[in-house]
Amino acid sequence: MAAFKQTRSSMPDSSTKPPVRRFSTEEGEYLVQDEVFLRNDGSTDKTVTTALTFRDFLTGRTVPLRLRRIPDQRAAVTVSAEERKLDSVFMREALLLAREAFDGSEVPVGAVVVKDGKIISRGRNRVMELPDPTAHAEVLAIRDAARVLHTMRLTGCTLYTTLEPCYMCAGALVHSRVDRIVFGAADPRTGSCGSVFTIAGSPLVNHRFRDITGGVMAEECGRILQEFFESRRHGRPG
Repeated sequence: MAAFKQTRSSMPDSSTKPPVRRFSTEEGEYLVQDEVFLRNDGSTDKTVTTALTFRDFLTGRTVPLRLRRIPDQRAAVTVSAEERKLDSVFMREALLLAREAFDGSEVPVGAVVVKDGKIISRGRNRVMELPDPTAHAEVLAIRDAARVLHTMRLTGCTLYTTLEPCYMCAGALVHSRVDRIVFGAADPRTGSCGSVFTIAGSPLVNHRFRDITGGVMAEECGRILQEFFESRRHGRPG
């Protein structure tokens, strides 16, 4: 039997990365990589297609990475380097609110609204506390910002949230006319900035965001969610 070795590329040069392409199923489109197995003599034998994956913070399992469908809006409007440097600063503030939600036995999500480089409102999940099924961190932050600014239009504002907005929150962001959305962890269940749905950023809605950025401090934002759901599965408070 011929011996085989696995390279990191479909080309003989193993220093290049495997090509990434779309793979369509009835459930949707996913990102996959093709990896070619080579014989020891250098000739190709077969190609194995591997789905790119991410870790589902709800179950702890590794699942296929669904293709993101966020339209590229940065060609029209750019985000300054100064703004991007501050993204992690404001995300840390949102994480503090997520920790407060965790301590209150709420799903740990926090959000802040920023205008002119300053936080004008804060929100954390309070669904169980109020009780109110719409009391997500983003919705509460939007409501508070509207009160502070005395307007329903949050023009010039950026919303930072530790978890990709769900369809309800994405709809609220469209209606509020927020300029930018910055989120931490992607949500493989209800994420509506491209992970599952594309409400925020869709060309079909009547508001175009200046920018949608995901993955800011994603590891930290995902870790607190995973910690929360693991504690629930094991019956620990939190």
